[in-house]
Amino acid sequence: MKIIQTFWTLPMVKSRATTVDNRLSGGWLESKYHLMSWAYSCLQLRSFYDEVELITDQAGKALMIDKLHLPYTHTAVVLDDINHYNPDWWAIGKIYAFGLQQQPFLHVDGDVFIWAPFPERLAKAALVSQNLEYGFPFYRAVLDQLVDRKAYIPAEILSSARGQPSLLAYNAGIIGGNDIAFFREFVHEAWKFIKENQAVINLPNAGMLNAFYEQHFFYCMAAQRKIKVECYTEETDPDRLWTYFKSMKRFGNAPEGCSYIHLWGNDVKMWIEVCEALSDRLKREYPAWHARVMSIV
Repeated sequence: MKIIQTFWTLPMVKSRATTVDNRLSGGWLESKYHLMSWAYSCLQLRSFYDEVELITDQAGKALMIDKLHLPYTHTAVVLDDINHYNPDWWAIGKIYAFGLQQQPFLHVDGDVFIWAPFPERLAKAALVSQNLEYGFPFYRAVLDQLVDRKAYIPAEILSSARGQPSLLAYNAGIIGGNDIAFFREFVHEAWKFIKENQAVINLPNAGMLNAFYEQHFFYCMAAQRKIKVECYTEETDPDRLWTYFKSMKRFGNAPEGCSYIHLWGNDVKMWIEVCEALSDRLKREYPAWHARVMSIV
């Protein structure tokens, strides 16, 4: 299964700071930590996998390949094709990347760090995600706002939500699988949602739309087709998930008792303790790349 990562630079520099869940500086406290995150994520992946591909734009190639010299085995420079879209919709880059895939793949976000190969069961699965999200109320809040604004919503998404007080989703810190035909359908529906709603959507929590069309769509479409999604963890409690993936103790102790961390969202990325812990790890384990990041910023 091929490992891929997507780096669309526009949200990093042009997201609105006032947008909830924006990706200005990748959601990090400072841009240097954003670059450190990407470097550490890539380098850890390459320590276990012979093939890791970067899907990016011209600016991303200049930064990640030409300046940082990250050891990606292939670089696809294609994301300039989407630069006319609103950068608050930062998951568009991933949707575009999914649509390019012709073979089994696993997409890994740039704030995911591993200290062991992914479990073999993931490589054999039809569909893969990090975990099921249960009890995250913002999905329902986003859907209600979309309905109020008479936005376009696919019929099967509305059908899945009918009568459900809490909407489910799959966290896409890692996402992929062997069922490429499913991803063609998924990408088609996500793109239609994106294109139909560009002119009418400017929600106060616009950044949350990304989780809606990426993670909630993925759940609904897999469930309606009765395709099993193999998760990295079966944990679903929001509080325990936060501790499981994002706690400082686990980050400080890794790799002892810890083989995977995903610093999703913007909360911990804004904590100086987390940022400096990341900087220290990169400097200690990959000093040449730490120096390159500092020379750039």
